[in-house]
This record gives sequence, C-alpha cells and structure tokens, in this order.
Amino acid sequence: MPLKVLFVHGTGVRHPSYSDTLARVRTRLELLRPDVKVEPCYWGETCGARLNAGGLSIPQYDSTRSIGEVASEEDLEVTLWELLSRDPLFECRLLALSTSHEPFSSSGNDVLLERVARGLPQTAPTLGSKDLDDTQVRQQIDRSLRWVAAQQEYRSLIEASTDADSCVRATARAAVARAMLLPELEAAAGRSLPMAMDATLRDAAVDALVRYLGGSYRGFAGAFLGTVVSVPLKGLALGGTLAVERRRGKLADGTSFMAGDILLYQAAGERLRNFIRTRIRETGADVLIAHSLGGVACVESLVETTEPSVKLLVTVGSQAPYLYELNALRTLQFDADSKPEDRLPSHFPRWLNIFNTRDFVSFVGRGIFGSRVTDVRVKNLLPFPQSHSGYWSNDGMWNAIGDALPGAR
Repeated sequence: MPLKVLFVHGTGVRHPSYSDTLARVRTRLELLRPDVKVEPCYWGETCGARLNAGGLSIPQYDSTRSIGEVASEEDLEVTLWELLSRDPLFECRLLALSTSHEPFSSSGNDVLLERVARGLPQTAPTLGSKDLDDTQVRQQIDRSLRWVAAQQEYRSLIEASTDADSCVRATARAAVARAMLLPELEAAAGRSLPMAMDATLRDAAVDALVRYLGGSYRGFAGAFLGTVVSVPLKGLALGGTLAVERRRGKLADGTSFMAGDILLYQAAGERLRNFIRTRIRETGADVLIAHSLGGVACVESLVETTEPSVKLLVTVGSQAPYLYELNALRTLQFDADSKPEDRLPSHFPRWLNIFNTRDFVSFVGRGIFGSRVTDVRVKNLLPFPQSHSGYWSNDGMWNAIGDALPGAR
C-alpha cells in the first residue's frame, strides 16, 4: 500500500502557483519514499477569498491597475518625507555628494553650524503658531537640531560644496524628520511621549526652522527642493507609499487573496476545515503536509474530529501555536492551568512543526504543547517575506520529514 500524503496550501495561493508547488512536493517526497502518493488539497478556489463585487470597495480600483509615468510635485514631497522618516539625514547625504553648486562660504558654514548646534534657546523667537510653541514640541525640535549638528554626516554637508539655501532647507527637514521619530524612539525606551506631529505641523515646523536658521521658505515647491535632490526623487517616487497609491488596484488583485483568505478563515473557518476533512476521508491520507494558514486549518480540523487514517501532521511556517497562545483558535481555547502535553486532545496525531527564524510568521509549538510537537528549525538565505514560501527546496526540511514519515527506519 502506498503512503498517502495530502498537501494543503497556505493563504493567497491559487493556480498555477499551487500546481507548481505540488509538483515540487511530489518530486521531493518520491526521492525520500518511492511508495509515496501525494494527493492535492487545493482549497483556494472553493474556500478562499475573492472580490465578489469586482473591487467596488477599493478606491480608484480600475484606474490604479496600471502605473502612471509622471511624478508630480506632490509625489516628490511624499517620497522625500517617506525617505526622511527612515533616515533624517537622507537629503543631507545627497547634497554632500553633489558638486553642482558653488561652495558655501566658510563664514556661512560657521554661522549655520553654530545656530544648529545651539538648538532653540529659551530666548529664541516664537516659531509662529500655538502648536509649534508648545513646550513639548519646542523641546522636540531643540533636541533634534542638536542631534543633527552632532552627526558627522551633517558636518560633512557643511564642509561640502553646496548653496546656502539648499543647506538650510535640508537642515530644517532633517531636524523635523528626526523630531517626528522621537515619539517612537522614546516609546521604545519607556519614556513619556512628546506631541506627535502631523503633516500640517511638520510643514509649519520646517518653514519656521528655515526662517530661524536664516533661509527663506515658501512651501515645498520644486524650486525649493533643489535639482540635486529632485532628480533622484523622480525615480524613487514610483516606489514606497506612492507605488501603493498608484498601483492600489493592481496590488489588490495580487494581495486580496492573501489577506482575504486569513480574514475569511477567521470569520468562517468551518468551511475550510470541512473541506480538509472531506479530502482526508476521500484519500485516506496518512500524512498531512500543510503550509501557513493551511497548517492552522489542519490543526483545528484534527482537534475537532478524530481522523483515524492520519498518523502525522507536518506544519510548515505555521501560526497555530501563536494563535493558540493568543486564544484566537475557534476550536481550542487557551488553558493556562493545564500541562502543555494535555492541551491537545488525546486523538491528535504526531506533529512535526517546521520553522525558520527568518520567517517572521512561523512559530514554535513545544513551549505551548510540550512533547506533543517536534519543532525543527531550518535555514535559508532568503529575506522575509520570501522566507515564508522558501521551504520547498530546503534539504533540512525534507530530511526531517523523511525521518518522521510513518514506517521510516
């Protein structure tokens, strides 16, 4: 009799992707055990999510299924602030690398650096609005100016060839970008949160700082950005937040299945669990190999009912232990008072759980379910999220599965 394996896919998978992965699973299992027969459990089409109204809930769905070519001034502004939110000195670095401007005079260098390093003294003029002159906001900006002055990259900008206005504007934006990061940084350190800035407050703060530092500023207009920054931004403007906005319809086509399958399972998971149980009984499966959400559904299916044919469950990149710890499994309530080994029903089969520490949606089960779960860590060189789907060519995983298969020597 062949060893019957049922392959259950994860969230977002549809044909032809499922067929391709199924073929790889069959090839690897047949190398391990010539007597293996792999059966499909393709639930995506029947039990998975779909845009039932053709995307009517998604703003500008039809018009954002293709990519625009022209980056507007607003696009450039959003892109620059997105980059500054990751690296407040981004614009300063670009300017320091530029040789397209006349050198900033040494006396101008000294005056600007001294003013930035001084921060906002108590005697400094008001910044121009009640919100900006709030004590917490002023402290936020003061600390950020001092931080900018202390960075070697900023000092390199001051020493490099650039014009005064560009240097002042880059300084102001760097300080404000850093100030906007302070709530996040201080929350991580367990400190009190300063006032968070919104886009209006952000722009007003930049305007006020430009004036305070001796420059002139009248909004974000491209002339005030500078060619050396605006040229590379035009290419970058098709990435990040703007890429999502421009391609929202197209991205929805590619991601609605992934997010939708998860949401649909949380709302009506019994349909998928019933589908899996039907396939188990139709095939007489001895082993289930289940990826991601498919693994969650298999765990819950085997908790709900006894499936005598199933001798081994293999979950790959599974969230089931984590969801149990969150008490987010419909079929198995978290029991803090029980021993880990007693949390699964007695009829539950052997469980091999494959995880990868670079797959941030894979979890371990031994601490939650004790010896009822065998966790096996595998490694690959893939970053997340590719690491979540990168198991199928991993020799370590297949060796662990081969050792765990019923009848293995």
